[in-house]
Amino acid sequence: MNRLRIIGAVLIGALGLLAPARAGFIDHNFDADPFTNGATFVTAVGQWQASDAGVMVVNTKYVSPSNSVLIPTRSVLTNTVAVTNAGVVWTDFRITPFLGEVYDLSATSGVSVLQYFGLDGYLMVWTNGGWLTCSNDVWGQPVSKVSTSAFADISVYQNFPSQTVAILVNDRVVVQDLPFLNPFNDYGSFRYNEADGDAWLDDVRIQATYDPARLTHDRNGDTMADGNELQTYGYVARIQYVGSGSGYPCYGTIQAALNAWRARDALYVYAGQYAENVTVSSSMTFGRQAFTNSGSLTIGAGMNVVFQGATVWSNITIGANAQVAFDQAMTCSNLSVSANAAVTFGGSVNVGSATVLGSVQVSGASTVTVATVLSVPTNGTGHLDFSGGRLLVTSAGVDMTGTFSITNTWGTQATAGLDFIDDFELYADGTQMANLGFRGWGASSTGILVRDGQGVANSTAALMPANATLSNRVAAASTAKVWTDYYIRPSWGEAPFAFDTNRYTFLSYVGPDGYLNVWNAGNWAVCSNYLDGSGPVDPLATGSYTRVSVFLNYESYRASVFVGGKLVLQQVPFPAGGAITNYNSFQGDSLDGNLALDNIRITTGVPSGLSRAQEIQLYDGLMSGSVFKIR
Repeated sequence: MNRLRIIGAVLIGALGLLAPARAGFIDHNFDADPFTNGATFVTAVGQWQASDAGVMVVNTKYVSPSNSVLIPTRSVLTNTVAVTNAGVVWTDFRITPFLGEVYDLSATSGVSVLQYFGLDGYLMVWTNGGWLTCSNDVWGQPVSKVSTSAFADISVYQNFPSQTVAILVNDRVVVQDLPFLNPFNDYGSFRYNEADGDAWLDDVRIQATYDPARLTHDRNGDTMADGNELQTYGYVARIQYVGSGSGYPCYGTIQAALNAWRARDALYVYAGQYAENVTVSSSMTFGRQAFTNSGSLTIGAGMNVVFQGATVWSNITIGANAQVAFDQAMTCSNLSVSANAAVTFGGSVNVGSATVLGSVQVSGASTVTVATVLSVPTNGTGHLDFSGGRLLVTSAGVDMTGTFSITNTWGTQATAGLDFIDDFELYADGTQMANLGFRGWGASSTGILVRDGQGVANSTAALMPANATLSNRVAAASTAKVWTDYYIRPSWGEAPFAFDTNRYTFLSYVGPDGYLNVWNAGNWAVCSNYLDGSGPVDPLATGSYTRVSVFLNYESYRASVFVGGKLVLQQVPFPAGGAITNYNSFQGDSLDGNLALDNIRITTGVPSGLSRAQEIQLYDGLMSGSVFKIR
């Protein structure tokens, strides 16, 4: 015959017996007056009241002289604690329970928390219309059973603003976020009902803060005791698992786990195939296993997200100001990086196409491969840092390492900002300069190539065949003074016979005698002597590099020229006069033979290693004679 037995149970929030309400918290170990050995509670003692004289203080459960309270069969012990506006209340106690069956559910009225110990030794908690067996902690790890021959430590955390409960058994969080059975604004009472056996109660503590001496363990490894974590945050952090694995809790979809995720939680996606569109609206870390998702990934603006395993997605959209890191391989069909967002890759990356308004950086020896196009919308600004890896754009034949910026659109319409520096070491041997539009380069021929061993000191240089043009567009609208410094291995030839002077601020070529010729007020000026009188200029050899430096002053519309680090011409009028007011582009034409270019620097500051360049920068010409100044 099924028999409903009422056994040892703890009720919090229920009305007490007849003891007067106590205005404050309690902390009773029953070892001092008025709790002497043999004391009973039929008449209230220390705010405790019992249903009968069998409930008494004894010292037989502990080694003398420590006391506890015996609660025999069919007895009730209560303490009415009137605490208002506490926000959080902890109820801690030690109990040697009598293990039994289901508790009488009629007692749920007027109760916020109801619990008992089942026959198997596990705590049972009433919630959502049924009994929850607390055989595991909230991280899914088994807890030890409670014995009838030893005391168990029980701590009940109540959060009145959220109306939720967490319970710890022997310093293990076995349940959290449990809703109150009935709504309460304040703490009412602690009540213990015993039905079929004897139980012993001790060390009852009802306070607004957790007991650091009793709750010391850090089960989730976040360097914070679980009790302190509950006190501080209202919950203990967990790992939210996804997929086929043994972790707890484990969700069927990534989005379900994300929805359950809270600050300080971790997310762990087991290896497998997923098919869902995922939105990340919190900063978090995805745990370390590789997985594939045929749906999209959207990371909200301002989020900080780390992926610790290799992942595959269809499309990835990263919101403005977000910080995202993929520390292992990542594959997707399309990558979109919004303004001021930053993406860091720690492993190889394969992307069908990419749009960058923010920045992309790689670490280690990772490689980012873009199958079709890497683009930046008009007026966008992106930054790529591949100093630790490689960028491959297979459709454009780009293979490069280094740090560089993108502005405007992919292709020859891109512009480089100042200071612009390129020694061509970023690019792989054989890279077509026509494919480096994101660096501002434009080329008239696919035969203009980056070549190893052809530059200064056998470094890398850009080589131009005959009848080819190489240019770089530079955006420097508000810069009054600009230096263009480069090394050239020229071919000798005659003066160009057709050019529009209204389009240029500086024109030069290397004549058949090896000297640099500069267009100067309607004629070609031969740069065969240094202006400082140090001697003639050596011809620019066709088999070696010579440094050429040009200073452009957009206030005076004049230029100065250095060859080999020394000034050869100054105050040369712009061919276009005042029609051009800012730097637009650098252009080299190879007409009759091969031309090599290396170590180009377009800067606002004075290049190092130029004799008397500071005078040119300050005064637009060399100072000479005696100068007197009066202020």
